[in-house]
Amino acid sequence: MPERPNLIPLGIDQGPPAASPLAPPDYPHTPEPWLQLAGSHVLASDRLRALLTLSFALYYTHSHPSVVAMMEELGLRRVPVLPVLDRNHFANILLGKVRHRLMGPKRIR
Repeated sequence: MPERPNLIPLGIDQGPPAASPLAPPDYPHTPEPWLQLAGSHVLASDRLRALLTLSFALYYTHSHPSVVAMMEELGLRRVPVLPVLDRNHFANILLGKVRHRLMGPKRIR
């Protein structure tokens, strides 16, 4: 079976390479490079890449509290209640409000 093509080429830079003198000795497992990279994406008004970078950071840093805090600050949206309809459809808005009252805000790990 052929591989699925990447439909949205994001070109994610995952921070300095591990052999770089700029990278800390335990690079992928420290939250600071990830937070700096996500912050630079936020400054560049690229929220999608910032959230994607933070999701990588959650995996590598084992849900470090500062990564979780930044992700909560940016905010995540749930999938619409009725994905067949548009997010702005009256039924999705109404059912989304009901779901929010019953389940509360979306949790991050």
